[in-house]
Amino acid sequence: MDLETRGVAGLHVWAGGEPIDDVTLAQWELQFARRALALLKELITEQEMKALLAPLMARSKKLFDEWIAASNGQLRSFAVDIEIDGLSAARFAAWFQANTGGAAMLAAHPEHFFFGDSDLIETMGWYPVHLVMEPLPDDQAPGELDPDYPQRVIAAGRVQGSAQPAGAVLHQFRDVPTGCRAKLACYFPAAAPDDFIAIHQRHVAVEFSNWLVAARSAVASS
Repeated sequence: MDLETRGVAGLHVWAGGEPIDDVTLAQWELQFARRALALLKELITEQEMKALLAPLMARSKKLFDEWIAASNGQLRSFAVDIEIDGLSAARFAAWFQANTGGAAMLAAHPEHFFFGDSDLIETMGWYPVHLVMEPLPDDQAPGELDPDYPQRVIAAGRVQGSAQPAGAVLHQFRDVPTGCRAKLACYFPAAAPDDFIAIHQRHVAVEFSNWLVAARSAVASS
């Protein structure tokens, strides 16, 4: 399933006589898509969502089981770095912990379908996957800890129904003069293909950008 970008040659749009460029049109479409998804997520219950996505989640489980078996315990990772003004690392960490399992988790990405206190359903690569998360101590982090980043989220993720972890996360945060900086890393079985890694890297960039903006808005209004 390929990700497509918007852009239609030879298309010209006017609204009320004013020309509308491709970027504006794409932003409008994104706003409508988010509104439609929010409505559907509100109407579909947790159990209905899990039942609806079950065939696709079975595909994800099969892929992860194959990658884990082929990787011999080796991992590969990607990194995403984000800076935001007007929000401290500690404030973001407190907001994130307070909102785990809530509506803000679902709203951060169109392909977030369920968020509980210790499990979630989101698209990873091509299909939705049901992950069970387990916090890890610092000495079990999947990558190098940066002492300059005191706020951290470290966890292992196991696909529901599988015995072995499917991957792990090491997300680190620190203050910068204008706000905070996030250094985000996800780890997957080494046999996971390049396009899977690339797609989920974009996923993380989108979700954490939206979470950081939501946290800043919440802090500013408190």
